Amino acid sequence: MVFGFGSSSKDGNVKPPPTPKCPELTMEQAQQLKAVAHMTCTDLVYASRLLPNSKHGVQWTPMESPNPRLWFYSGTQQHNHVTTHEVRFMCCVTTVHAALDDVIDVLNGSTRSSVLANDIKSNLNGDVLAKASLKTFKYIDRLKIRLRWMVLKSASPYIPMRDFVFLECQNSIRVAGHAGWACNMHSVALPGFATFDESHNVIRGSFYRTGYVVTETDIPGQLRLVHMMQADFKGTSMPVHVSDMMMQRRVANIAFLPAYFRKLVLIDRIVAAAADEKIPRPNQASAAKHCTQCRKKFPLLGKKLACRLCGEVNLHVELHIRGYNDIRVCALCDAGDDDDDDPHDLMRSILTEGDPNVDSLVFSARQPQPSIYYGSTCTIPEDIEDEEPPLSLREPSRGPSSAKDLRNMSIESRGSQVRGPRGLDWLDPLDSFRSSVASGIHFSLYSGARSTNDLLRDSSDTHEL
Repeated sequence: MVFGFGSSSKDGNVKPPPTPKCPELTMEQAQQLKAVAHMTCTDLVYASRLLPNSKHGVQWTPMESPNPRLWFYSGTQQHNHVTTHEVRFMCCVTTVHAALDDVIDVLNGSTRSSVLANDIKSNLNGDVLAKASLKTFKYIDRLKIRLRWMVLKSASPYIPMRDFVFLECQNSIRVAGHAGWACNMHSVALPGFATFDESHNVIRGSFYRTGYVVTETDIPGQLRLVHMMQADFKGTSMPVHVSDMMMQRRVANIAFLPAYFRKLVLIDRIVAAAADEKIPRPNQASAAKHCTQCRKKFPLLGKKLACRLCGEVNLHVELHIRGYNDIRVCALCDAGDDDDDDPHDLMRSILTEGDPNVDSLVFSARQPQPSIYYGSTCTIPEDIEDEEPPLSLREPSRGPSSAKDLRNMSIESRGSQVRGPRGLDWLDPLDSFRSSVASGIHFSLYSGARSTNDLLRDSSDTHEL
């Protein structure tokens, strides 16, 4: 065993352990795992509100963010029943101007043929050394339940890496009248599943209530995106600052999405401009004497850049898009039709991002307080912030009657009546298992099969399933 196998992300020579094989599961065990996947996905949507109430027992505190477009929060457990290991809480919130379907395609890996696929892979999974899908339990439209394995790179070359075996549940949601999508990851402990702590110095960690929640807001075309992570890295060699670095790097992988969709818009506009022959010829660019933006005279040996959208020749500012050669867009075209009168608009020019000379009002937005805000635009009065919003997890329709029932399905607050199709009653209010730290249920996969109702009533303080 080589010490320090868990090297930093800069070491590209590290080989991951072999992909493990999923052990044989009985039909009852598979049903139990699917029930847990639905429940934990529902709990993730509730937790994404970041409310400091006793139902989840997590107190969220705003963190300093290096990016004004990202809001970070760290969580502390108010009533921690876990004594063996320490569970860490962190999440990142941002807003994206894009279609809901497009964001879903990026997050679930359906954009491999995109011209910016390399950007997605390097940003979304830049801290992942290896991952694999071990078993698929259900795959119908947007409803996807599968068993996965992933190895996260360590933030220090002296700290072993962690791998995770987890259930992934993707499903469409509707919260407070807004459509959305959730992708939840929850660790499971399966009998006979291979570990690599001795062979590869990779320690098995655990995910609880971890994943993405994307919901529409009151602003047309704007989405609220939350990446939440609740993890127990296990082992005795993980300092707090290292685990925080790993978690912050993980939840911040959504930071590239605003620029990504902005690039897609620019590419479409460039293609349209090329079709209209708006791009100047080289002799036209060489004949220009003054910059069309700052009106400065071009120096003798200065570089003249022709905008690929409007055709104007500029002195500076260029945008490079991976996979394209000599893609240059001026700042005016990049700003597009954005409303310059809105100081809280997060979709400003990506060309000037990080420029200290730009007015701070352009990129600054008032940081939402987790005790008041739900989403980036929809506020919750402080006197009712502990009430649950109407929420429904919807399975894809299999017929006209089923689709009608699913559209009318909703899960209301505690004590209210749950309306929904038969067979989905285990999406009932989550008080039966919210008392645990991870909102998990202890499912004994080694014991005999039990009914779903019995499993829901059998809550414990453990996180593993």
